[in-house]
Amino acid sequence: MKPLGNRKYLYSLLALTVFSILGFMFYHSTSAAQNSVDDELVRLPVSILRLEKRKFYSISEKLPGQISAFREADQGFDRSGIVAKIFVDEGSKVKKGQVLAQLDTRSIIARLANAKAALHVAEANFSEAKARLDMTVNKYNRSKQLFSKGHISKEKFEAEEFSLRSAEAGIMARKAGILQAKAGLDMVTADLNLVTLRAPYAGLITKRFVDEGASLGGAKPAVHIIEDQKLVIHVGVPYGLAQTLKTGQLYNFKGQIGTVSAKLRSVVNIIDQATQTVMAIFDVQNTDMAAAGEIAYLTLDHKIEALGFWVPVSALAESRRGLWSLYAAVKDSNGDYRTSRREVQILYTGQDRVFVRGTLRHGEKIVKTGTYRLVPEQIISISDKFMGQEQ
Repeated sequence: MKPLGNRKYLYSLLALTVFSILGFMFYHSTSAAQNSVDDELVRLPVSILRLEKRKFYSISEKLPGQISAFREADQGFDRSGIVAKIFVDEGSKVKKGQVLAQLDTRSIIARLANAKAALHVAEANFSEAKARLDMTVNKYNRSKQLFSKGHISKEKFEAEEFSLRSAEAGIMARKAGILQAKAGLDMVTADLNLVTLRAPYAGLITKRFVDEGASLGGAKPAVHIIEDQKLVIHVGVPYGLAQTLKTGQLYNFKGQIGTVSAKLRSVVNIIDQATQTVMAIFDVQNTDMAAAGEIAYLTLDHKIEALGFWVPVSALAESRRGLWSLYAAVKDSNGDYRTSRREVQILYTGQDRVFVRGTLRHGEKIVKTGTYRLVPEQIISISDKFMGQEQ
């Protein structure tokens, strides 16, 4: 019985040893797997880009411009009177020379008839004086012939000569009368023309100041007209940027209903003290896309020389004392990527990217997004299949 007890004891000891070995192996395999999972969990996946050094950056200036009519003016009569008729209203399109309004013409019509009658009288008086002169010339010629033969006295001949001179003076007076009558007629005709208001150019009536029956003085306007088929744009442009503009070149403005094409006419190189800009004047080419009084916007791109890098706004991380930084992906001695802070200065902010300079190198890998999750020296894994460059 004793040998049998020893064998049971040996079997139990052997089983305990086997179970202990198996348990130890299971524990270590489980621990290694957990450590592997933990290592993967701490490697935060990130997207990166390679930096490309630039010698300049381009910025866009959005400049507002006022669209206005090439010509506009208050139109009124050059004489006083009562408004008899207004032929246009606000919004009316007119042609050059078209009648806009008219004053009461009854008194002028009467004066015109009187002036015409005066001219007829002057012409009749001239005809009468001309006939009298012809008769006087004949009598003078006969008297001269008779006097040369001694048939009449010298006194009678001198009387005929005086009559001739008087008739010639009468002709001159009658001619002056005709000229005076014509001048009077022209004056009344001019006054008649002044009672009719005509459009000085084709355009649009934007205001009407009077109605029929109103009494107008010589300085009061009747309507306001603008030359809406010829529009200009006045734009205040920074002096340096204005030097890049080319006279005669077409530029596109963004208007309320579409693109407004305009040709640069001139740049007034006098800096406005309030805005520190110079005035650029453009002639609108497609007036159907613009209206007087509208604000249109001109976008101009220009280069600024500076060494730096374009990076997306999402790559920025807040740094100390209100500064900004980027996170570079740097390999350590184990071949792992770790984050390294790079302090930067923002030179220009675009819509979704910024131009920066700082402790950066050409070709360096920078984390593109999710920088709020990172801290310096954090292990990361690069998830990009392709590491692009910011253009």
